[in-house]
Amino acid sequence: MKDLSREIKKTIEKVDYIIVVQSYALASKNIGYVNKEISTALERQKYFRGIRFIIPVKIDDSPILEDLKFLQTIDLKQQNDIEQLFRLIKRDQERRKKG
Repeated sequence: MKDLSREIKKTIEKVDYIIVVQSYALASKNIGYVNKEISTALERQKYFRGIRFIIPVKIDDSPILEDLKFLQTIDLKQQNDIEQLFRLIKRDQERRKKG
């Protein structure tokens, strides 16, 4: 059996972005690996300046997780709002190329 904490850390170190889907289901998770994933991503976020790594997105009217309030949240409650997320990632990719 793999060590899940180690796998979470290895995976988060490899990806360009973490998208945290803010929902009532997530807001009610006081204990679980999703919290470990968010904590690990927040630790990695410290290495990024002026570019995004964690992108919180809202899909309902649940409260934003306290740990993520300092990040700009994308509202995807409307189906056509997904374009906003794509634009943000594309703009951020341009910043990464320059930096």
